[in-house]
This record gives sequence, structure tokens and C-alpha cells, in this order.
Amino acid sequence: MTTFTTEDRQAAEKEDDMTWNLRLVSMGDEDFGEDPYIEIREVFYDTLGKPLGHTTATMSGEDAAEVRQYLMWALEALDKPVLTFQDDGKGS
Repeated sequence: MTTFTTEDRQAAEKEDDMTWNLRLVSMGDEDFGEDPYIEIREVFYDTLGKPLGHTTATMSGEDAAEVRQYLMWALEALDKPVLTFQDDGKGS
């Protein structure tokens, strides 16, 4: 599973060839005795729209309007399929 660091996220936001959105991602690895669960994550995509990796979604902003917008994106994620990431980091 590819998890991006804060530095990866900041670099991705500056790149024109990468996009991101909020998605539900299947987490936990039953092979390691972890219970499965889903989490809202920031998911990054290449230019073809293929998921590259994900990072923790942090609800923050410069003001209440920005936090509200982030919450709206989180609500939109509930209407999309749950993503799973294989050990090679490729999303599906």
C-alpha cells in the first residue's frame, strides 16, 4: 500500500500532472491480523486518472469556508466506490 507523506502531498499539489480527491479507502490487513475498516483518505491520481497512492485526510483550512468545502468533498466521497490498494500501491 502506498501511503504518501506530508512532503509527498505538498509536492503533488504543486504538480500540474497529478490530481487528488477524497475517497473511502479500505484499510487494515487481515493477513497481519488487522480488522478491516474504511477511512476517508486523500487519493492522488496520475494524468490518466489511475490512483497512485493516498494519505491521511486532514480537515483544515484558512477559514470556516475552506473547512466547509473539505467536508463537502468528504460527503461526496461517500457516493463513490470504496478503493482498495494492493501491496504494490496500485489502487482499484
